Amino acid sequence: MLLTIATTIVLLAGEISQAQQLPQVVPQLQSPEQSYFQVRQAAWQLNQPPAPQPLPAPGMNPAPMLETVPYLQPAGPSLQQSAVPERGLSRLQHLPPTPAGFANPQPTPEVTERFDRFIQRKIDPENVLEVILGRPRILVFNETPKRIYLPDEGIAAYQVIDDRQISVVGRRVGSTALNIWVVDPTTGKEIVLSYLVKVLPEPQQKERLDEVYAGLEREINQAFPKSKIQLSLIGDQLAVRGQAHDSVDASHILQIVARHSPFRGQDEFGRPSQYVQQAAFFDQTRDPLVDQDQANIRQSVVDTNVLARAGIINLMQIPGEQQVMLRVTVAEVNRTAARSIGLNFSVRNNQGTTVFQNLTGGLSTGGNAAGSTGNLSNVLASLDNGQVILAINALRSLKLAKTLAEPNLTTLNGKPASFRAGGSFPVPQIGGLGGTGLQGTVFVPFGVSIQFTPYVIDRDRIRLQLSAGVSVRDESLGTSIGGSAGAGGTQVSGLNSRTFDSTVELREGQTLAVAGLIQTNFGADSDRVPLWGDLPLIGHTGGFSRTTAGEQELVILVTPELVHPLEACDTPQLPGADVFEPGDVEFYLGNHLEGRRTRDYRSPVRTDFARIRAGDKFCEDRFIIGPNGPTYGCCDKNTCNCPPASVITPAIK
Repeated sequence: MLLTIATTIVLLAGEISQAQQLPQVVPQLQSPEQSYFQVRQAAWQLNQPPAPQPLPAPGMNPAPMLETVPYLQPAGPSLQQSAVPERGLSRLQHLPPTPAGFANPQPTPEVTERFDRFIQRKIDPENVLEVILGRPRILVFNETPKRIYLPDEGIAAYQVIDDRQISVVGRRVGSTALNIWVVDPTTGKEIVLSYLVKVLPEPQQKERLDEVYAGLEREINQAFPKSKIQLSLIGDQLAVRGQAHDSVDASHILQIVARHSPFRGQDEFGRPSQYVQQAAFFDQTRDPLVDQDQANIRQSVVDTNVLARAGIINLMQIPGEQQVMLRVTVAEVNRTAARSIGLNFSVRNNQGTTVFQNLTGGLSTGGNAAGSTGNLSNVLASLDNGQVILAINALRSLKLAKTLAEPNLTTLNGKPASFRAGGSFPVPQIGGLGGTGLQGTVFVPFGVSIQFTPYVIDRDRIRLQLSAGVSVRDESLGTSIGGSAGAGGTQVSGLNSRTFDSTVELREGQTLAVAGLIQTNFGADSDRVPLWGDLPLIGHTGGFSRTTAGEQELVILVTPELVHPLEACDTPQLPGADVFEPGDVEFYLGNHLEGRRTRDYRSPVRTDFARIRAGDKFCEDRFIIGPNGPTYGCCDKNTCNCPPASVITPAIK
């Protein structure tokens, strides 16, 4: 209690002392509002800590310190000293010191003396020569100058008119130096006239350019009635705002504007600059590795980097959906049929020696199902107690293959996209000089691949630069490296590929067959004994005949669509969302490979009783009556308020 009373007395004494000092600080007040703010300012000044005094030099008496108001610590929490900024302290004092290698050198007297021995004098600009950008200024001399030096010709340049006249023209806003060596006619000595050349912008250039671009804006809007643009100067950049009908109109508008780019649109000779030529004609922006067809497609969109270098900021907008989804359908059917007929036989005597044998068709009569040429003998017969052996080949082979691939890919307007689904297989590769010593492996991809770049023109017309391919492994097209596969060699598979590269144009939702193939092949071969094999009916006993026929149909369809993102409750059902692991009863007794409940059985944790109990406790099947599961497509066309899919009732205990 006594401590609290003492603290209160000290605070009251400090406030009384401060109130006595306020009349010395506050001037004559004119109004109540002014008195309030001046009293607050005077009180803040009284609360400032005393400024630190410099330490006296050695051997000197310190100067007498002025009497200052004692620093009063505010009593209330709202007037804390940390909230008052320090006065007279620059923000740069808080920056870290400059590293030793980047600080300005401080020459010592020895260094200055060493430099003075080799450098006679320094020539600095002594006069100012102001030049308007693009306007020449002529200097007329009394005597012919001996030398002229201008270091930065990018800012200003000079041209000799005759022996006593030069023209100085400004090329870019900035400053440089112009040094002229002349002979003083009075003394006969050589002197240097040094100018600081300042290239200034044209005083009325902005007003003139505003008028020029206002007229250009009117002409562009008249030439493109379906587009509306606005041209405005921002510094030395020309901003193109507004709305273009499509990307083609936007490209043409930017090409026209690029020809009138400010400051950077022309060089010092009045010709279009390099950046403007690139933005207007695209010849120098084309990648030399890209063929001409792809380069022509890319001309519909202007390179923003080239426009930025030309002084143009493209702020135009193109209405409509700018995301394109491409649906590609690759359908293929292969049908192959083969027929073969032939007969080989051998005749043996009682001792087992072969007396007569026919191997014209390459069929084995020794009990093997395949001969040396790979022909199959599907019928083997032994007559007369094994003395006559027959190998008969009479087969009809039918093969059917169907391929259907439907890759989908989405990208922005004018942006390339690629997609590949498949795998890769290893292929040995020999490396090193001379192909000796080093052997590596490369992986060859196969599957479905697609690359395309869409350009949306005329709102719903889409130009596609498309390339796609479908490839599968084919052992019949492979080869063996290092000998046969059975003799230590490596069997390498081949690829059966269908690829195409095309540029088409169609409207949204339309389907176009960009590639197709109908192929029919037929082949026949026969190995027979002359005359004997040519006889009808019995001629097959003296030879082997085979025919093969095949039909292939292939079509590739593309369908572009303008798409937009889906809402949260409009997402489609994911693949596998209705597949669940079966329980023990469903698997062992019901012979089911998929569960009927809306959750997985989780067989890996069936040995943990706590996990089993927790899973059964939160099983939604115990609390839901009626239809349940994901609510796909529940949103209304106008609103996105999804109604509940089922009625939830508490469990009965």
